[in-house]
Amino acid sequence: MTNPPTPTATRSFDDLVGIVETLLGPGGCPWDREQTHSSLRRYLLEESYELIEAIDSDDAEGMTEELGDLLVHVLFHSEMARRQSEFELGDVVLSAASKMIGRHPHVFEEGVDAATAEEVLGRWEELKRKEKPGQKRLVADAVPRAMPALAYAAEIQSRASKAGLSWREESNDTALSATVTERLSSAPEDKKERVTGEVLFNLVAEMKALGADPETALRSHALAFRTRLERTEIAAGDTAIADLTPKELQALWRGAAVPGLSD
Repeated sequence: MTNPPTPTATRSFDDLVGIVETLLGPGGCPWDREQTHSSLRRYLLEESYELIEAIDSDDAEGMTEELGDLLVHVLFHSEMARRQSEFELGDVVLSAASKMIGRHPHVFEEGVDAATAEEVLGRWEELKRKEKPGQKRLVADAVPRAMPALAYAAEIQSRASKAGLSWREESNDTALSATVTERLSSAPEDKKERVTGEVLFNLVAEMKALGADPETALRSHALAFRTRLERTEIAAGDTAIADLTPKELQALWRGAAVPGLSD
C-alpha cells in the first residue's frame, strides 16, 4: 500500500503530478484506472460549472479549490494519454506556451504594438489563421459544438455578425420578436438584462408546455445555422465573407440554404 503524502508534501506542482501518476499506476485507484478521456468528460464539465459559480460568487476560496480540481483533470488526461503513447504533459505545456507567445506578439516581439484591448482583439483571428497557413479558417471553427445551446447560439451569431453577415435583416419579424424588441427597447438600460431573462424564462416554459425540449431545439437550429454559414464561406473561396459586397454575400447565403432554416 502506498503511504499517503502529508499535507506539506502536496504543495508543489511536481507533487501533484506524482499523486496522479500513483493513482493511475499499478496498485493505484481501481476507479481512476478504468477512466478514459470520454468517461471523464461529464466530470470536467461539472468542475467547470462549479468554477464559474465560484467566480460569480466572488468566492476566492471556492475558486482555489475548483481551479485545483480542473488542474487535476489536465494532469489525469495527460497521464492517461502518456500511457497510451498519445501525448504527455510536456506536450500540453509546450502547446500552451507556444500559443500564448504566438498570439501576443505585442508583448513578446520587438516593433509590434497594441495600445488597447480592442487592437489586440482585432488581430486575434488573423493570428489564429497564421497558426495554420494554407488552411482556410471558417468563422465557426473556434466555437465548440459542446457549448450549452444558448451560449453556443449567442457566440456563433456574434462571430457571424463580426464577419459581416446580418441575416436577421432578411427575416420577417414575428409577433413574438416584435414584442421582445418593444419590451427591450423601452426598458431602462439597467433593466434590460432582467427583461431579457424574463422573456427567455417564459419562452422556455411555453416550449416545455408544448412538449419541446428548449436545449435540443436551440442546439439543432444553431447547428443548422453553422452549416449554412460554413457553406457560404466555402462558396466564397479564398475571399473572406467580410470582404464580399452585401449583394454577393446575400447571393451566397441564399445559395447555401439548409432544410428547415429560413432566410
